[in-house]
Amino acid sequence: MKLLAVDTGKTKTFAVVVSDSLEVAGSRVAGPADVSLEREVVLKNLKSSVEGALRDAGIGLDDVDLIVISWAGLDTRPDHELARRYAEEVGLPMSKVVIEHDAVTAFYAVTW
Repeated sequence: MKLLAVDTGKTKTFAVVVSDSLEVAGSRVAGPADVSLEREVVLKNLKSSVEGALRDAGIGLDDVDLIVISWAGLDTRPDHELARRYAEEVGLPMSKVVIEHDAVTAFYAVTW
């Protein structure tokens, strides 16, 4: 199983591909992609980080089993809907995508 994990925020977007053995297969850092930013900025940085991590890992989206996006600024239902639209617009297969507020993923990161 391959996981593509993406952490978006107001300062940067970090994407990483992780293997079954929890080894990092590829990663990429791009600019910010908080939902409060301009659409073009969010799309450019989300796409750049995802494509870079996949390229670094030597795989494509078809090889990824799960995509989890930890997204800053998802405080309302419209924020969540906007984040989903952005993920769709950059070509992520939505059947594989889970989007969570970054506070939720931070909680699991420190309690797992």
